[in-house]
Amino acid sequence: MLGLCLSGGGARGAYQIGVCMALQEAGILDEVEYFSGTSIGAVNAVMLACLPVEKVKELWFDMPDDVLNKTESFFKRLWKENKNFLKNGIYDLSVLRKVVKKNIDFAKLKEKKVFVTLSDAGAAGGGLTSLLKESYLHYIKHNNRAVYSKIWEQSRLEIIQQIMASCSIPAIFPPTTIDGKQYYDGGVYDNVPVAPLVKAGCKRIIVIHLDKLPYNYVKKYPEIDFMKIVSHKSLGLKLNFDPLQSEIRYNYGYADGKEFTKELLNLKNKNLT
Repeated sequence: MLGLCLSGGGARGAYQIGVCMALQEAGILDEVEYFSGTSIGAVNAVMLACLPVEKVKELWFDMPDDVLNKTESFFKRLWKENKNFLKNGIYDLSVLRKVVKKNIDFAKLKEKKVFVTLSDAGAAGGGLTSLLKESYLHYIKHNNRAVYSKIWEQSRLEIIQQIMASCSIPAIFPPTTIDGKQYYDGGVYDNVPVAPLVKAGCKRIIVIHLDKLPYNYVKKYPEIDFMKIVSHKSLGLKLNFDPLQSEIRYNYGYADGKEFTKELLNLKNKNLT
């Protein structure tokens, strides 16, 4: 089985859509049986699973100017929140939530296998202290606190809640509360969520990165055929959702995606000879 893993990276996510357009043109995207995403990668995974790539591209290019709900300057908000900014965040995700809710094809999404990654941050209202405790369990005690939600089993409300939770970067956005617990951006614990794809039985996994950081999943799962796509160009600031920047990132992704599919085809032809 073929899986597609989309990492987190904020506004850089437009790059992933460019890659996926190239994968679609090569007939590869249609072969994907499982999707997995963290943060903006979760948004992209959900949208790609239920909408044409061209439509997802349009959503990125038409992203509202106030997608981060910048009602006031960063420093003014920081001053107002004072010590509570880590708990309440500097911005909120209400505009992104509306965009996601308006455009998801829930009926089609239910037919797809999509995992969304959340970071368990303890009891609601626990704030940074609770997040630090859970992080200690995850990183020091090796008690995995990442949650890989099976979106196809969730209600419409739960789907929206969990996508927003996966995007809730600590200090930047407030946590998302679900059933008495608070959740943060999936990237806190797992920014490249290949784990649920491996567990689901995917033997080949395409991973589209939004940064150049080293990750150990190749060593952790040596039996899996990982195909990594990483931009060699700068993808810019993670919170800059300017449509012009999105177009640039998309074009970078499309070019890299075309190169990837070309190399894949050449390898396939060599194996046939």
